[in-house]
Amino acid sequence: MLRGKKLSEFEKEVKEQFKKEPAKMKLLIVVDKLLTGFDAPSATYLYIDKSMRDHDLFQAICRVNRPDGEDKDYGYIVDYMDLFRNVQLAVADYTTEAFDNFDKEDVEGLIKNRYDEAKSEMVGAIASLKDLLENVNDPKEDTDYIEYFCGENSEDDERIGRRDILYALTASLTRSFANCCDKLVSNYGYSDNQVNQLRSDISGYNKIKEMIKLASCDYIDLKPYEADMRYILDTYIRAEDSKVVSELANMPLVELLLNNTTTTPIDALVKELPGSDNAKAEIIENNLQHEIVKKMSSNKVYYGKLSEMLQIVIDQRRIEAMSYEEYLRQVVELAQAILRPEENSDYPDAIKKSEARRAFFDYFDRDEKLAINSDNAIRNAIRPDWKRNFQKQQNIRLAIYQNLLVYGYDEDVATEKTNAVFEIAERQGEYDV
Repeated sequence: MLRGKKLSEFEKEVKEQFKKEPAKMKLLIVVDKLLTGFDAPSATYLYIDKSMRDHDLFQAICRVNRPDGEDKDYGYIVDYMDLFRNVQLAVADYTTEAFDNFDKEDVEGLIKNRYDEAKSEMVGAIASLKDLLENVNDPKEDTDYIEYFCGENSEDDERIGRRDILYALTASLTRSFANCCDKLVSNYGYSDNQVNQLRSDISGYNKIKEMIKLASCDYIDLKPYEADMRYILDTYIRAEDSKVVSELANMPLVELLLNNTTTTPIDALVKELPGSDNAKAEIIENNLQHEIVKKMSSNKVYYGKLSEMLQIVIDQRRIEAMSYEEYLRQVVELAQAILRPEENSDYPDAIKKSEARRAFFDYFDRDEKLAINSDNAIRNAIRPDWKRNFQKQQNIRLAIYQNLLVYGYDEDVATEKTNAVFEIAERQGEYDV
């Protein structure tokens, strides 16, 4: 690693990588270095295998005492030299002003019992969660939680804030309980029944969190990363074929609805969703609406109609105007229409395979010839990097306008529709060159 570099340059690069890219530089071994003038908040563990005391020891342990985001409350010292007594003496010396020149955040709360800290964090998280969920309307059924955290508009800033708090508190509670659960009975006077009740409560909070994540579509869609992950797995990892227990974590819920005939039957898929039957239905409906909103800009006419159809299904379900089997059939049909519009039999063969042509076909009230001619005019006028070049955009507008004139529109209507068609074209991925 030193070839072609001076030692000072190498050390500088290594320190910068340790501080700014800890995932690439997880371990740094030093001898009599980095005890002063080195600040790396991400450093969490310090391994000591040499004898130190007083000022040097205090300098060393301060390296892992910096906070770093929500996930780091304190650092860990792995003491191979049994220096803990010296650590206590070093801290005691600080109280007698021996270390006045240290930053306050370096020494404040320097040594804490990790079980005490975890237990305190657990108690605080439980209290905060209870306060948060107390705001949910009675009788606090699953649908009441979905209404409070998602509502009709899950992108509302207030509801996003509520969900962020729920996720953070649930993670904090789960982590802190795991860090102190084995000491709750022996050190803190909890009974076995109380610990078991805590486990049950934490499981309940996590089920609420997962239900809200599904209902609000806050989960991560891994599909865009699928090809890269498959390459990594095929190249670097070997394993026996796995048994599929649940598909919920692997792809968006709407896509899963379409795979029910080949992987998980629709009834079994719905059973995997958290919450009551009504909560499951709202989770499905919220995910369908989320997909519609994502795709709306590419074809407002088509996805606008789907949004109206979804609302009809929702209304009929809520007044119990359809059977459970009919409800599932209709949501699967909607999922099909949302994700695979090219399979819609209402589109002519010359239209269905192109997202752009489908959008023009719907915009021009099912005029197949005008949709095809508009697509051809745009493709003939497109030049590389056109979305960032005004003159190239004007050429495309002119091609659209001339096509509309040829088709028989007067100049005023052609001008109006040119702008609308150009906006549709801008949102089509197949025009990216």
